[in-house]
Amino acid sequence: MIDYLTFPKRRGPSRRAFLTSLIVVLIFSFLSLSILHRWKAGKDKERQEEPIQPREEQVIQPAEEQPIPPQVAIIIDDLGHSLSLVESLLNIDYPLTLSILPGLRHSVRLAKEMKEAGFETILHLPLEPEEISEEYLELGTIMTGMSQQEVRELIEKHLSLLLPWIAGVNTHMGSKATADEDLMKIILEEIKKRDLYFIDSRTAKNTVAFQVAKSLGLRAAFRQVFLDLGERRDDPDYIRGQLRELASLARDKGKAIGTGHLKGTTLKVLKKMMPQLEEEGIQFVTASEIVE
Repeated sequence: MIDYLTFPKRRGPSRRAFLTSLIVVLIFSFLSLSILHRWKAGKDKERQEEPIQPREEQVIQPAEEQPIPPQVAIIIDDLGHSLSLVESLLNIDYPLTLSILPGLRHSVRLAKEMKEAGFETILHLPLEPEEISEEYLELGTIMTGMSQQEVRELIEKHLSLLLPWIAGVNTHMGSKATADEDLMKIILEEIKKRDLYFIDSRTAKNTVAFQVAKSLGLRAAFRQVFLDLGERRDDPDYIRGQLRELASLARDKGKAIGTGHLKGTTLKVLKKMMPQLEEEGIQFVTASEIVE
């Protein structure tokens, strides 16, 4: 029978060896922690000694100024006689300045209701023209032969009827009166008292109305194009051509004022052409946005 060899049991490490190993491990750990601490402290010191770099300032580029489009103001004269074309005016969805004659049957109603409808309204002040029969003069026309008191009382009457709905005044006829510097000074002083602007319709080449207005410090401007005067005043092609001329002036000068009259043909052309001109870059505004 084979005898199996019997190996003696292995004895574990002695207690002294265990303690020695433990001490070695602790010493090594202590040294490692000490080295790590010194390294970290050195890094912190380096950071502290580094100069603080200023933040780069963000340069904000100024927004590009948008060019102002050429501006056109259109004044429609001679309102007050009737209400027949009011609906046609309301169908034009662009700024119009409506000039209302004083003392007529519908003057006050139109000033109030058209203002409430979103239009700008002004007084169409009747002034004495050259060589015209009295039967064609509007009621309350200011004449050159009137006394200063008569002029002031009459313009006071005209203005008081339409305030507070009007924003300004333009001239009706007046080829004789607007050439009279003394008369225009009286009229414009009364307009200035009420902080209204003034438009010289320029029915005569020798008018001084605009110059007098500026000398008194009024916000003022003058008409540059009549849309529907002369032999072809009812010709749609002629009116379209006048509108084109007005737009061309606005492109050259930055702004321009045109005057038309309360007539069916004129309003039809405006309704069709104003959107076209807007697409071409024209901005339609009220007269108050043109005066300076």
